[in-house]
Amino acid sequence: MSQLYNASQLTHPEFQEYIMEEATNDVSTYFKERVVAMATHLSLTNETIHKVWYSNQGWHTLPSALSASSNILLRYYTNSTGYKITANNHPLPRNTIEKTVKTQQNTDVFFLMIFIAMAASFVAASFVTFIVTEKTSKAKHIQFVSGVDSVVYWSATFCWDFINYLVPATLIFILICAFDLDYFNDDLGAVCLSLIMFGLSVLPFVYLLSFAFTSAVIAYAVIALLLMIISLAMIIAVFIVNLLNEDDIFVIMHHIFLLFPTYAFPQALFDITMNYNNRKTCLSSARAQLTCVSRSTEYVDNVVTWSRPGIGVHCFYMFMEFVVYSLLVFLIEEGFFIRYVIGRPVTNAFVAKEGEDSDVQQERQKVFDLTEDEIADKSLVVKDLTKVYRTTGMTAVDHLNFAIPKAECFGLLGVNGAGKTTTFGMLTGELGISDGTAYMYGYNIQTNIKQVQQRLGYCPQFDALVETLTGREMLRMFARLRGIPSYMIEEVVKSVVDQLNLANWADKLCGTYSGGNKRKLSTAMALVGDPPIVFLDEPTSGMDPTSRRFLWNTLSALLNSGRSIVLTSHSMEECEALCTRLVIMVNGQLKCIGSIQHLKSRFGQGYTVMMKISSQPPQQQNGHTNPGYDSTIYDGAQPSNNQLAPPPGSLAKSSSMQNLALATNTVKEFMNKHFEGAYLIEERQGLLQYQIINNELRWSQMFGTLEENASSLGIIDYSVSQTSLEQVFINFAKFQHAEERIVNKGCCSCACF
Repeated sequence: MSQLYNASQLTHPEFQEYIMEEATNDVSTYFKERVVAMATHLSLTNETIHKVWYSNQGWHTLPSALSASSNILLRYYTNSTGYKITANNHPLPRNTIEKTVKTQQNTDVFFLMIFIAMAASFVAASFVTFIVTEKTSKAKHIQFVSGVDSVVYWSATFCWDFINYLVPATLIFILICAFDLDYFNDDLGAVCLSLIMFGLSVLPFVYLLSFAFTSAVIAYAVIALLLMIISLAMIIAVFIVNLLNEDDIFVIMHHIFLLFPTYAFPQALFDITMNYNNRKTCLSSARAQLTCVSRSTEYVDNVVTWSRPGIGVHCFYMFMEFVVYSLLVFLIEEGFFIRYVIGRPVTNAFVAKEGEDSDVQQERQKVFDLTEDEIADKSLVVKDLTKVYRTTGMTAVDHLNFAIPKAECFGLLGVNGAGKTTTFGMLTGELGISDGTAYMYGYNIQTNIKQVQQRLGYCPQFDALVETLTGREMLRMFARLRGIPSYMIEEVVKSVVDQLNLANWADKLCGTYSGGNKRKLSTAMALVGDPPIVFLDEPTSGMDPTSRRFLWNTLSALLNSGRSIVLTSHSMEECEALCTRLVIMVNGQLKCIGSIQHLKSRFGQGYTVMMKISSQPPQQQNGHTNPGYDSTIYDGAQPSNNQLAPPPGSLAKSSSMQNLALATNTVKEFMNKHFEGAYLIEERQGLLQYQIINNELRWSQMFGTLEENASSLGIIDYSVSQTSLEQVFINFAKFQHAEERIVNKGCCSCACF
């Protein structure tokens, strides 16, 4: 509460000095407690002058002071309390200059720009998730392999995404109309145009950013956050520079920032509001118009114009961004920016390599000697195919050479990291080639990749499925991509579904399939359209034995029809069932090549002997006394008088185990004595497995010796076989060391996307 103080004895100058002296100790408190003062004095001409002082610490002390002084004088001159004066406080209307400055400093519109930029960033990032998912799952690459052109793919993606974008854009336009905002009501057409141009420009802009990501979740989070931060920074920077009247800097920054759609769109809406306010202010009167001219306040009658504050520049920039960014997307997809650095020229002359296997060397020489007609007659010819990763310098695939004739199943064996999938990536066009080349039915994969992809089917290592489609829909899509006529699609799809036993799951979403059914569907997609050569990267991984056998039968029928298969697998049984020839890859190099029997004979180490020994050697066999039977050994000794009798049945069990142990030891001594180079691999409950490494030992000698002594040794049955393919594979695979790959320091390499 303010207090009343009497200073009636002071003159005017003295009153001012009095106030200054009183306020010296605590100015803030003094002027909060004393808000109004009034003085009356006579002028030199004997006129009564009333003077009012007020504190400026409050918002309304000036009108309060005038109201108080007026009522005091009223009561003084009327000598009555029945009269009073009521004062109303209202700000003076702004002049033209103040209105234009207020328009430029309109924080409400500025915050509207901020929120629109944030929303635009999240809307833009939402379109990247499906694109990155298709790329990482290789569904996009499979579509390209099946005949989709990059222009068709991106055009279809853009059309669908733009239709989806129109949904939130329409909602935004409806909200603007519903809230009846004055600065948008006269320019709704310009708002609609801005929304459309933003959609056109932001989609290819996001597509361009998608090439840098391999995770859909990370891509969405990073792009949304990055665009939001960059857009807000640009909007705030331009707003501040504009307030500082740095016109030259403002123009430069504005035109650079317009290259980002998430800046151009909110800035266009801001300029629409600014043009409305300037136009409204300047056209309010003739005097206001003259003031606007004198202060160079800009406005346009048609906001869709080139000069500021029109949005013609914004729309032009967004349209050009649509054109340029789309062109960049097409060029990157086609590998236009990949530059090959020639370090060693590809030569057609055969040069023998030191330490190379003779079969591999012979295959390489055969590849180099092929004529163009012979190459065209082969399903696949790989010639010095090499892949060097430029970032690490690691050689993933090191000069592969092999040729595959028609109607052959060619197997690639190797542990994880041997280079099998990388080889498939180069042969299908997914990865760039560092050196060498390959031919598919005479077409060079580096110069005629489209013709190559039209002739192959590809089942990648991981299932490239669109999980929101059913299996039947996936097969229909790939049948259309393969160019199958519409009237034949259902018949072809049904045939493939029946071939791979997918009828019970064909109409269910792919995302609900088990791992085995996903592999079968991926294989079915590779077989649709009867491509002449099929690449299968571990097609049976995750399948149960029944499904695996069913797929083998399907692939065997495929071979019988004259088509070729290139297969990678970790199942030796699968390779033996399907492959006519195979190679073993170690550290990106071919270590051996040939048929399965050839590899066993050449690289197998001796023989494998498996024997099952009886726990109770019989006394009589085939009507003759078993010479190996010894009652003192096999019947056992009776327990002495001071020993406890064993429980019923335990004596027979203990005797059987003792007999088995004795018989097993007898067989071990026999094998070590009669077969030089024999060593025990496994022993389990009377089952013995031996590996015999002796090149001088013959099959007949082994069978004869075992057959003559089987009865006396208590051998129930036995088998003698060559070293398995698995053992041959293990012997090579132990040399696989991913960290010791050859590092290429300046030879042929390429930039990869």
